[in-house]
Amino acid sequence: MPSSQSLNLRGKIKHGTEKALLITFNNGRESWVPKSLIFSNFNVNSNNIQDFTIAKWFLEKEHILLDTENPNIIGRSGSVMHLKGRLLRNGIHGFDTLKDIQEFKKNYNNILASSTKQEREKLTEMIQSLKINEEKLIEQLNEKKKEFKESLVHEKQELLEKELSFKEKRRVKK
Repeated sequence: MPSSQSLNLRGKIKHGTEKALLITFNNGRESWVPKSLIFSNFNVNSNNIQDFTIAKWFLEKEHILLDTENPNIIGRSGSVMHLKGRLLRNGIHGFDTLKDIQEFKKNYNNILASSTKQEREKLTEMIQSLKINEEKLIEQLNEKKKEFKESLVHEKQELLEKELSFKEKRRVKK
């Protein structure tokens, strides 16, 4: 019986080595599977279909479960596995069984309200942070404007004190 970290699949051993088996699964997929990841008994010399309990992470990594119309997993629905494959391809994780999907459907409104509240809180924090940064930038801008104005006044004063022609003085005053 598989745990939540392994699955039962049916297939034939095509070839075997000391450390791995080349298995052709009933869903048409074929893969080398390390013997250390097979948790059920098997007969390397048999040409018959056998049941294999294999680490779930390996099956997913090797894409043995995804995109299958008929996964032939003992105790699993092909529809659920097809749906799970579609969810995983779209980056949606956390749905391993039909019960998980039903729980999500049942609690959808609560989940939506909770996640909406969390996102609003994050956005509110971001807005507050941006307002603080805006205030700091405005202060810095005003400080720079003040320094620039003082610099211009000082420069103007120096120019006025110099010996300039009447025309140059008039231009400086403007």
